[in-house]
Amino acid sequence: RFILKPWDNEYLKIQMLEATQSQIRLEERKKLEIQAITDPVTGLTNHRYFKDKLETLYNDAVLNNSLLTVAMIDVDHFKSYNDRYGHPEGDRLLFNIGQRMIQHFPPPITLSRYGGEEFALILPGKDALMVKEDLEKLRLDLEENPFPGPFEKTAYVTISIGLASYPDHQKSAKNLLEAADRALYQAKHQGRNQTQLAYTKPK
Repeated sequence: RFILKPWDNEYLKIQMLEATQSQIRLEERKKLEIQAITDPVTGLTNHRYFKDKLETLYNDAVLNNSLLTVAMIDVDHFKSYNDRYGHPEGDRLLFNIGQRMIQHFPPPITLSRYGGEEFALILPGKDALMVKEDLEKLRLDLEENPFPGPFEKTAYVTISIGLASYPDHQKSAKNLLEAADRALYQAKHQGRNQTQLAYTKPK
């Protein structure tokens, strides 16, 4: 007959304690990893995650000879809103905008806060014209359905959007992002509240 000795009990306690501590460390590590790629204001993924994901998806598109589109999105006149009502209200507006964007572009689509009042999207398998149609729905939704603002006021929001696609911009993921950024600048320069596609040279 097997008899459990006192030191066997102690050994089991030690093993259970070590297993528990190991699980706690694993959960803490996962939590830190998530925090490292999450924007604290919007809850979306952050700039760091976006750049890494774009590099991965760009390489996949090159390997598979498939389409890939990047969208850069800027909240029009956000600085004025932030300066007037303060950072907490500015952060609340960014959060609400992010939530509205998720409704149009839910996971697993990569939607990130790129920085400041800029958001960014990566859409594999679609060219810029296909994506433009979807983004116009988002733009109109934001324009026509404002958010509650401070002091019982209404926060009216418009966005400017720049789009660029692979294989039109073939050099690198950085080149693709820069092309989308130039298109965004064009949208802002031409009056904001619009979507512009990156210029491509005739073949």
